[in-house]
Order: sequence, then C-alpha cells, then structure tokens
Amino acid sequence: MTTCILSYNNLDGPILPEVRNLQQLNELHLSSNRLTGEIPDSLGQCQELEDIQIDQNLHTGNIPISLGNLKILNILNLSYNNLWGVIPTALANIQYLTQLDLSYNYLVGEIPINGVFANATAVALNSNWGALWRSERSPYACMLCCFLENKMESVFDNLTDYGIF
Repeated sequence: MTTCILSYNNLDGPILPEVRNLQQLNELHLSSNRLTGEIPDSLGQCQELEDIQIDQNLHTGNIPISLGNLKILNILNLSYNNLWGVIPTALANIQYLTQLDLSYNYLVGEIPINGVFANATAVALNSNWGALWRSERSPYACMLCCFLENKMESVFDNLTDYGIF
C-alpha cells in the first residue's frame, strides 16, 4: 500500500504501533475522524512517507521525536488535536518539509529556528494553549506568525527576558 486516505470516516480508537509495517506508505490521511491516544512512535519508521495529515482528531501526548527520521516528508499536519509538550527539534532536520501545521494544540516552549521553522509561511502554530516563544536568533516575521492567537497567560515576564516586549 502506498496511499492510505481514510479521512472523514468516523474512525475511532488509536493508530496502532503496527503502522511501522507499512514500509511503502507515501501518504497517510486520517483527518477528521475520532482517533485517540498518542501518535505512535513507530510512525517514524515509515521512511517513504511524504505526506501525513492526522489533523482534527483527539490525539494526546507529545509529538513523536521519531517523526524527525522521515527524511522525505513534505507535509505534516497535526493541527486540531490535544497534543502537548515541546515541539521536537528533530522536525527542523527534515530537509524536504515544506508545510507544517501544529495549530490548535497545547504546545509549549521554544520554537526551533532551523529548517522549515525559518520560513514563516510554511509553519502554522496559531492558537496553541501553551506558551510558545522564539529565541532572539529567530526572524521576527516568523515570530509574529507563530504567536497569532496563542493563549499565553503569565508568560509576559519571559517574553521581556527574550527582548520581545
């Protein structure tokens, strides 16, 4: 199987770790279902993946660091889930990643500055309920894009420390 498009099918339950057996998979579209649980770390073993769209589900947990192993990934959309934690810096190492959408989750911490994160039009991080910030080494245009509608309660002191305010 090279393409799996099962979006808008009312699927529920977790994505099973056995997804690693789909070694020829290029596209995985599971958007707008009721998938739950953590995104399996084993997804990072599907080396042929170019397009992952698992948005608009009920996934929880951290974004798997193993997704950084997907060297030919072009599109990663994990928006509108319940993901939390920091954005893995490993995602910045995906050379061909041109679109990254992590909007509407609960992400916190510093936004990586390399790879796709250096392009303000390629990354969507808006409306995260955690506090996201850029270091002083990052381009301000991207910083403005990333902060759109984030719920950043009690982080203004940190932002002052980073020279943003």
